[in-house]
Amino acid sequence: MLGYRADIDGLRAIAVLSVLFFHIDISLFSGGFVGVDVFFTISGFLITSILLKAKQTNNFSFRGFYVRRAIRILPAYLVLVFLTTIAGLVLLAPVAYKLLLESTIASSLFASNFYFLFSLGGYFSAAAHELPLLHTWSLSVEEQFYLLMPLAVVLWFKIACEAKRLWVLFGVFVLSVLVSILLTEIHQKTAYFVVFSRAYEFLIGSILSVLLMKYGKTLVPSKMVSNLVFSISIITIISSTIFINAKLAFPGYLALIPCLATVLVIYSGLNEKCLSHKLLGNKVMVFVGLLSYSLYLYHWPIVAYAKYVGVEFTPAVQFLIVLTSFVFAYLSQRFVENKVRYASWSKQSFVVPILYIAPSVVLIVIYFHANINQFYPERFSDEVVLMEKVVTSKPEKDRASCHSSSLDIDSSNNCQLGATNEDNKAILWGDSHGNHFVGFIDELGKKGNFQVQDITMGNCPPLPNLHIAAQGAGKACIEKNKAVLSYILQERPDEVFLAGSWAGYLGRYIQADTQQKKVKKVTDTLFQLIDELHENNIKVTFFEMLPRTPDGVSACYLKHTMYPSITSLKTCEFSQLGFYSDEQIEIYQALKGRFHSKFTVISVSDLLCENLWCKSYMNGVPLYRDNNHLNLKGSKLLGLKYVTDSRSSSTFDTLKFLNTN
Repeated sequence: MLGYRADIDGLRAIAVLSVLFFHIDISLFSGGFVGVDVFFTISGFLITSILLKAKQTNNFSFRGFYVRRAIRILPAYLVLVFLTTIAGLVLLAPVAYKLLLESTIASSLFASNFYFLFSLGGYFSAAAHELPLLHTWSLSVEEQFYLLMPLAVVLWFKIACEAKRLWVLFGVFVLSVLVSILLTEIHQKTAYFVVFSRAYEFLIGSILSVLLMKYGKTLVPSKMVSNLVFSISIITIISSTIFINAKLAFPGYLALIPCLATVLVIYSGLNEKCLSHKLLGNKVMVFVGLLSYSLYLYHWPIVAYAKYVGVEFTPAVQFLIVLTSFVFAYLSQRFVENKVRYASWSKQSFVVPILYIAPSVVLIVIYFHANINQFYPERFSDEVVLMEKVVTSKPEKDRASCHSSSLDIDSSNNCQLGATNEDNKAILWGDSHGNHFVGFIDELGKKGNFQVQDITMGNCPPLPNLHIAAQGAGKACIEKNKAVLSYILQERPDEVFLAGSWAGYLGRYIQADTQQKKVKKVTDTLFQLIDELHENNIKVTFFEMLPRTPDGVSACYLKHTMYPSITSLKTCEFSQLGFYSDEQIEIYQALKGRFHSKFTVISVSDLLCENLWCKSYMNGVPLYRDNNHLNLKGSKLLGLKYVTDSRSSSTFDTLKFLNTN
């Protein structure tokens, strides 16, 4: 049923090149990440075909299947993990090295998709761009599919009626599609990383394999049909890499597009006279396709380390990364993949347990040794070590109850900011863009002699009764905001500070027909709240949004300190104009045009920017922790500048300031 298909290797080449071009920031391929989905569908087709053939010939063995998979996948994978660990020891500061070692353990256990699910804001978050083993999430998903598929096939064959078997397969496929769509809407990050919402991408390939087993040569299309199907499908795959982007709800139903196109390319290739065999089955495409596994393995750590040290991705650098990736891929395929795969000793029963268990044990030992030694800070200067801690500091650390869906008003906890003053009280109300101002507010309260209660929640701006369909928000946000407003009206504080990512929810988190209506929903809700607080003699202070930096600029000052010959200080500055969205401008214009006497505005950009040019650092201290949030020290530093003289040029001893406050 399944012979060698050179065109499938060529299809692998399309998949891996699209991922590679996306990762080296070639703007044309904004959806190049769909190459992973193409890989999933190819895997589903090939693995199911292998299992079905084994069942038909009574040659099926769980042990045999897992041995072949282990010998095929693990050697190159584990070599990559260890080489990445060694490179990290040279290049990464302590906190970054700690995260790398954690991910190596998760990767060796093929559970890195769960590790990144719980430790990241998402695959496309700014924090993800410099994680050397981020790409192993897809290999973990694939390995989890391999773990489940043989048992699923055995159970599937126990259904005596062939028609029922087909209905079960289609039913599971449809169920997985629905799970992916629903989960993408509710919690996109989870949908992106877990096998359950990705299962249909494998199963669509499995369906073709099952149909071929049942109908055989009768499914082979004519030359004209196969050429037409191939042409439409390959154009669809390439178009997906161009027109799909990280801002869309992915995977969900969108991932169906490249997956369906992939299975149709495979189908069209059943006719050996199809155009696909000439375009995808030529020597160049097959060569790249045969390298695709190792090329996928090695390209991303090279990209991630280049971004970490602050290399600018010029065309020359992009070409060099591609070339280096191919060199490592070739060496990996020739001296690791093929050597182990065809070695006589690789068939021994002891090999697989060693490959699965020993590396994890070694990596755990490495982690504990590094942890005891605080991840070897002596590799860098004291200033670098302290500065990294500043960049990665979060206001909510050790203050989880303050930044949550519950209303914590216990005066004995650390949700109290500013001065210890029972008479003059204020409240900070907002989402994570409110929470990152706690250092700022703390300095403001100390200077003004008032106490501030921190009441914030991620993805939940202070917009009562407005449904925000962001991760972790929804109904919980509405309930939290109702409770906060009720508490404010009951306690009557002197002042309420409102802070939020006002324009950040307009994309797809607020339901409305047009963008203009979304803007109106936000501003109307905000005006109603300001009105109500004003009528109750409560002063309102409104924080403008923090200027968003380009990717990589938030940690730029740290990179400049670590690698000054690579990252210039100038690259740590950015244009304010380029990072104001149209919606943000509309919101600000609306705020300035209405009820201007009812609230005070704190413009953070006035503290950061001059002549529309902003800095991501101040007085030798990095201000940001990612591209749209302040770190805790940066927040305090801005607060100090605000309460003294925002136009003055005070100076701080960097190490002294980093160690205090």
